[in-house]
Amino acid sequence: MIQITLPDGATRQVEKGTTGMDIAKSISEGLARNVFACQIDDEVWDANRPIEKDCEFTPGVTHVPVSGKLIGKEEIQLAVDAYGPISDNAGGIAEMAELPSEVRTRTDELDAVGNTTAAIGKGFAIASAALTALALFAAFADKAELTSINVMQPIVMVGLLIGAMLPFVFSALAMNAVGRAAMSMIQEVRRQFNDIPALKAALEIMRKYDADLSTATEEDRKIFDEADGKAEYDKCVEISTQASIREMVLPGLLAVFIPILIGFGGGKEMLGGVLAGVTACGVLMAIFQSNAGGAWDNAKKTIEEEGRKGTDAHKAAVVGDTVGDPFKDTSGPSLNILIKLMSVVALVIASSII
Repeated sequence: MIQITLPDGATRQVEKGTTGMDIAKSISEGLARNVFACQIDDEVWDANRPIEKDCEFTPGVTHVPVSGKLIGKEEIQLAVDAYGPISDNAGGIAEMAELPSEVRTRTDELDAVGNTTAAIGKGFAIASAALTALALFAAFADKAELTSINVMQPIVMVGLLIGAMLPFVFSALAMNAVGRAAMSMIQEVRRQFNDIPALKAALEIMRKYDADLSTATEEDRKIFDEADGKAEYDKCVEISTQASIREMVLPGLLAVFIPILIGFGGGKEMLGGVLAGVTACGVLMAIFQSNAGGAWDNAKKTIEEEGRKGTDAHKAAVVGDTVGDPFKDTSGPSLNILIKLMSVVALVIASSII
């Protein structure tokens, strides 16, 4: 038996190897549902880690010491942003390594949580972009000697409408770029399966056993294993790399040249309206796309977990996930760049605008 000292000073005798979660359950079931970690003496432990010695126990953690200081906003944002890709890649590695199905089930659950943490992390980024854009807008107004923006003026109203339209145009360009790159990738994969004999034979084996090779014969397994390393991965990497650069040239030019054209063509009042419109609409669009993309992804996972794969609901969820991925990973985050870049360009040319 070991002695556990609770936060109120009370002590309890528990068996050696008892976890923090067990102790939390003995205090309150409601407490246990909200405990993911606990503090053992001066260390932070996972709630399911066995306790082997006498200690002071605090359920839940109000702060985490890191190198002698508390975790700040930057560390939290970094951890939240990193969780999603790590859990997603863990699922991919588990599948490529042909680990048991229960491993993939766990990684899918972690990936669903990762989508939620990614949405939280993108909320930090969106808020940061909005504050930056507002600061740059104030600097632009000061530099251009713009004391007020009267929305009753037609030229300002036109600027507001153009600014509100730009996030939609920018998002459409980004989404189309992702679609074109994905189609090029699909065509390359099809070509390799048709032109490389080893891959074609392995695909036939997969179809023969409905992707479950646990019942495959030794000969079929040998044919399947011979395809390992035959795929031309460099071609797929080249497609995605070139597309990520080439396809975003037009959206990038849009963000740079629109403020220049509006500023010198319509004046500082019209440019101020454009900046106000793109900031307000861009922030709302970025929040919507980040949350909607994660929700569609999680909806598909939920339907699959319920055993409804192949149903009409699952087919609809797959379509939603196909739209949701570029929403949350491409279009949404890129809007942060749009609103900041346009504000920076406007500030640079502010002193030259009549």
